Amino acid sequence: MKYAVDFLLSQPAIHEILTTIMGYDNARFLIDNLAPMHTIDDAQRELILVLFSALEHRTCKEVRLYGTELINRNTGHIFLSNHRDIVLDATFLNVHLFFNGYETTHIGIGNNLLIYPWIESLMKLNKSFIVRRDGTIKEQLLISKHLSSYIRYVIGTNHEGVWLAQREGRAKDSSDHTQTSILKMLGMSSDESLPNALRSLHVHPT
Repeated sequence: MKYAVDFLLSQPAIHEILTTIMGYDNARFLIDNLAPMHTIDDAQRELILVLFSALEHRTCKEVRLYGTELINRNTGHIFLSNHRDIVLDATFLNVHLFFNGYETTHIGIGNNLLIYPWIESLMKLNKSFIVRRDGTIKEQLLISKHLSSYIRYVIGTNHEGVWLAQREGRAKDSSDHTQTSILKMLGMSSDESLPNALRSLHVHPT
């Protein structure tokens, strides 16, 4: 964990991002006064949520979280979402879940977005897991089965949440139609019918 955080904070791009969002003095204060971080939860609380809270306040007039009364704290969930920015949409959800007393979610993110090593480190510190978009048809089938099993484990065994985009690519036309292949992938890890397999994952459209 310390290596990942130290590597991230050694990147000039991160210092530039922090300075742009928070101002130089606030960015230096944050970096110089980070508490020891031993877990992903520590990293989210001390760094990720602070950074994205500052970004929200700087760029948004208001962000609201609705529907928390539908979230059962004793089970895991899938937050299945239309998205315009796969990093910001999921992270703003996590920011507001956290400040409303809920656990943050794991975030599915395509490997095509990880163009620099520091981006991968940042995403992993934000509870992200990598969704591979490349490979042959056979490889994609194996990837989908593995991904389905992992998501079901996070939800069914760890009782944690997962944020997942409902289709590949940005929703430029605000389409709310879920890609059929996403639903089929989620059902691969269950012997039940697809409706029952999805029902056991506690899907929440967001």
